[in-house]
Amino acid sequence: MEPTSSSRSELEAARAQSRERAIRYPLGSGQAEELAFAAGLKPMLRQLFPADAVASASARLSARGLAVRVAKGAYVPEIDRLRYEPDDDAPGGMRAVFAGRDAASLDEAAALDVQRTDESMIALGRLLGYPRCCVEAFVGFPSPRENRDVFAAALARAGGAPLPRLNTLDLAVFHFVPWAPCSFRCALSAASPSGPCPPLSSCGAISLFTDWGDSWSPSPASR
Repeated sequence: MEPTSSSRSELEAARAQSRERAIRYPLGSGQAEELAFAAGLKPMLRQLFPADAVASASARLSARGLAVRVAKGAYVPEIDRLRYEPDDDAPGGMRAVFAGRDAASLDEAAALDVQRTDESMIALGRLLGYPRCCVEAFVGFPSPRENRDVFAAALARAGGAPLPRLNTLDLAVFHFVPWAPCSFRCALSAASPSGPCPPLSSCGAISLFTDWGDSWSPSPASR
């Protein structure tokens, strides 16, 4: 059922209110993944940036010796999901930026990102280091996939209290894993390089990413 204009207005009003947060978060939504990458625990990064921030973000990453690829197309935020558009300049769209040290893998990842098939998402999840069980659970939902359905299934599979470290319900704030866990008690997600959190000062990554600006790393359930 499509949401009514009234329900859309109420949801947008609630989202606007939620953005006025009482808690000041010192880290952004995708920085656990960034820290894991900087510590050598993750093969590559995938971040979404507003179109007008892609050039500066790419320049900062390149200046640190990383190869950078920008996937074709754009992701346009909608209620409870992101809509992919093949137009790079889709109004309000965000571009997928990949960064890493293996240029060939980045080329493959950027190509997979636009294919929009279950097989390509499974292959992309492998390149990004996501647990296969979580990627397969995600692609098991018919497209367009909505976060509420993916999260409800993850809660049902948990069979107990969710692990706080696997909380990905609010994609606009810091979360430890950049994918949608197949279960909120998924052992592979909890044990992943992005999941366990060493003291941030110990990985030498804070200075590497403090000037990234407004990057956003939604879980795959947003795609």
